[in-house]
Amino acid sequence: MGAQVAVQEINQVGGYLGRPLELVIRDDKADPDTGLAHAKELVEKEKVIASIGYCNTGVAMKALDVFQTRKSVLIVTCATGTAITAKYPPAESYIFRTSARDQLQTQFLVDEIAKRGLGKVALLVDTSGYGDAGLKDLEAALGRAGLKAAAVVRFKVGVQNLEAEMKQLRDSGADALIGWTVGPEEGVISAARATIGWKVPQFGPWGLSHASAYAVSQGKVDGALMVQTVLPNVFLERNSAFLRNYTKLSKETPIGSMMSGAQTYDSVYLLLRAMFDSRATSADPR
Repeated sequence: MGAQVAVQEINQVGGYLGRPLELVIRDDKADPDTGLAHAKELVEKEKVIASIGYCNTGVAMKALDVFQTRKSVLIVTCATGTAITAKYPPAESYIFRTSARDQLQTQFLVDEIAKRGLGKVALLVDTSGYGDAGLKDLEAALGRAGLKAAAVVRFKVGVQNLEAEMKQLRDSGADALIGWTVGPEEGVISAARATIGWKVPQFGPWGLSHASAYAVSQGKVDGALMVQTVLPNVFLERNSAFLRNYTKLSKETPIGSMMSGAQTYDSVYLLLRAMFDSRATSADPR
């Protein structure tokens, strides 16, 4: 939806050199093999100018070589795994992102925890590749702050109840909780914390801002603190225009993930700018 909003705006004012932009859309179904197959199809068969997307780090990682070896630009707008933009040397890489990588998010959270005078952090992390990478970044960030996790508990994505795990973390004597997982499971974490009456502050990555976290927890995410790259602000012109035009295309209320939409929207405009800049230095009008 974020990409569609941007493309509609751009085409309404003439597109690129009078040519309308066209989205070629594929669904990787959060499956690495499907994501790899679509990457090959888009780059080799559809001959796309660039690719925008990936919501899962594991899916993105499996497909990176397709874009890099063929020198085809990929802008990752949702997946946050640090490794995505660390695989190739920056000066040679065709892999870019508008999502805040986990290394930045974990450091931001730990710095905020330290700033609040909290020192015993409990970590509740899923067992996916996203969780594995996030845990590594969390422990590194804690180490840089001179802190160590009071307890670490892992769980599988799709879990419906985490009350037992939450009690285990509470019993560790922790004074702060970081839940590292995706939107729905962030809701499960918040619900479990509320059910056992554990009142320490809850921190999390951007997935904690998803509408699914609020829905699954039935509002119990209220008061949690999370990393965000954008907030709905009707007093900022571009922000307001994005929200208004998004609403015209989608009846989704609230937006399931404003950051996913906004970061993808920005990526389309960044790509357009790059296309114009490239034209100024190349004989190839593409």
